[in-house]
Amino acid sequence: MTNRLRTVSMIAATAACTFGFTGLVHAQWTDDPSINTPIVIESGDQVQPKVARAADGGAYISWFDNRTGGFDVYMQRIDANGEPQWQENGILIADRSFSSTQDYDLTVDDEGHAIVAFRDDRFGGIVVTASRVAPDGTQVWGPTGVQPSMTTGFIGAILVEAAGDGTIAVGWYNGEAARVVKLDGDGEELWGTDIGNAPAGSFTVSDLIASDADGASGEVIVLMTTIGGFIQPRHLYAQKLDPDGETMWAEPTPIYTQSSLQVAYFPTGASDGAGGLVTAWYHVNPLQVRVQHVDADGAVQFGANGTVASTNAAQLRVSPSAAHEIATGETYVFWRELDSFQNAVGVFGQKFDANGQRQWNDSGVSIFNSGNETTQVRTLLHDDGAQVYFVERTGPASQRVFGTFVDDDGTGGGLIDVSDVSSSKSRLAALLDTNHQAVLVWQDSRNGPDDLFAQNVNADGTLGPIADGPLGDLNGDGVVNVFDLLILLENWGACAEPTDCPADLNGDGLVNVFDLLTLLENWG
Repeated sequence: MTNRLRTVSMIAATAACTFGFTGLVHAQWTDDPSINTPIVIESGDQVQPKVARAADGGAYISWFDNRTGGFDVYMQRIDANGEPQWQENGILIADRSFSSTQDYDLTVDDEGHAIVAFRDDRFGGIVVTASRVAPDGTQVWGPTGVQPSMTTGFIGAILVEAAGDGTIAVGWYNGEAARVVKLDGDGEELWGTDIGNAPAGSFTVSDLIASDADGASGEVIVLMTTIGGFIQPRHLYAQKLDPDGETMWAEPTPIYTQSSLQVAYFPTGASDGAGGLVTAWYHVNPLQVRVQHVDADGAVQFGANGTVASTNAAQLRVSPSAAHEIATGETYVFWRELDSFQNAVGVFGQKFDANGQRQWNDSGVSIFNSGNETTQVRTLLHDDGAQVYFVERTGPASQRVFGTFVDDDGTGGGLIDVSDVSSSKSRLAALLDTNHQAVLVWQDSRNGPDDLFAQNVNADGTLGPIADGPLGDLNGDGVVNVFDLLILLENWGACAEPTDCPADLNGDGLVNVFDLLTLLENWG
């Protein structure tokens, strides 16, 4: 799941909720990379965290939890200060009996509710379940959630996405095709459709992307890979569905149809802000990273099979992570760079302009090179550039989390030490919250079994809480600028909660032109 802006109604709904749980852990963001902020510390393993942005600057976090056996589904909500808002170590969403895990998904809908979708064995067989969780932790579709209609085939690769019109799209591989079901806010199924006309084999869902173009509310782009026999090449396609589930492109758009994607690799995408998508992926023979832009009509913009991130044939590239800047059409991509023997070289990056042209020379730029293996590269936007986070392996069971900011000319800043605890770390998840701070969550073995820890990185590169800035500094980065202006505009109108309305700078219960003038007076 990728980072997406939500509507003003979501912001109001989230702010208006009160929290009904007791026993809260009053932790907050720490500025010490040797401590970090615990999300859950329990017996058994807590694995596969997902994180989704809440409207108030906080985040929802989900995971699979084996404290009582069965890898149950749990969730927690943190506020902008990193403080848990629900009971200690999270709330139980689904008491399952699985002894192993597969992937699942988490998103936030237009009213600020979290939607988590997963494989479920509570009903005698394996089905798909979607649960809608309110900001106060209430499961509004009941304790068993809803089960979209499905075939009796294999179930895997489950995705969920808020479609922008109050509906939710749930997608998965049903053993024969990519299946997508649309639910309304009450969990009622509106339609279901299978996309099965793959040129070879069948399609499986790789990602769901809501169209955020003007007038495109309810449209969903389905990013798909082909799947077949073990030696059959895996290729990448996309198809758009209208609000009624009808395909909008005459045929699925081929994004990559040359050698093959890696087996069990599922690329992700992001909206281009105009009804299309941007995606980055890697393929084999040779190992290479590419990027593509598909417009609202399903036409590729960067040429057949996309544009390569680097032309350096002496080295190889895998595991890209991309962030797209809608305002400029630029795309930042970072990846793991390898030598010809597939030994670690480091983390490299590239910027593409709106036409798909490489901007940081034809080989990209080196961001980090320690001689150790680097994994779990995650890319977020940052001011007029990007920020990238990754895990460095310093020993068999010793890993550290680092990050850095990269200017739009490819110049990297100093390393940010996110977590220097000597422990195994995996499943790094990252987002940019509404306060423009990065929120990172990962599973960590520092206590023995895997627990979950989190860390924020402020817009100035520091960890932990930051000092109050000038009046109008709504994102807490110490300056009043366009990011604060955007937050104020997102909150325009009557305050949902007058006692907790940071954008109401003059305290009159409204966010209006008078608050705008105050912000502009403190600009800079």
